[in-house]
Amino acid sequence: MYDGNMASRVIHYTLTNDATLMALIEGVVEDIWGRTESDPSVAFPFVRFSLLDTGDEYYNGQVRAITNQRVLIHGVQEFKSTPSFGGTLQTIADRIDVLLHAKTIDILDTDDSAVIGSAYIYRESPFRERFLDGSIEYRYLGGIYQVSINKH
Repeated sequence: MYDGNMASRVIHYTLTNDATLMALIEGVVEDIWGRTESDPSVAFPFVRFSLLDTGDEYYNGQVRAITNQRVLIHGVQEFKSTPSFGGTLQTIADRIDVLLHAKTIDILDTDDSAVIGSAYIYRESPFRERFLDGSIEYRYLGGIYQVSINKH
């Protein structure tokens, strides 16, 4: 498996396989909702993640040892009145942090049967933002995470 996809794979797998988080949200998406996925207008709240940048570290300048990726991971909530960074949105952000911060997580193959690598993940910084679209407000709460991947 191409190691540039491993951070996305381990984040998506970890978040979607947590019953506590999934009870709070409608889904986990990478970047944007796809055409065949749920209509975003009925998908709130959800978790979105985006790869920000990637870099490799090498042993002796030739053998790739680790791939580092910075990933923005946050809950997204739609508000038609009384917007808040608290409540469910705060609970989602807290749960993401519990699942990912300071964790070493096995990366499984596409059949989820064999370990093909490891990811060490920690939160680098918090993330908090809002977006207005007419009378609707969207709030984002989560963090920027550093994901270091090595293949087995």
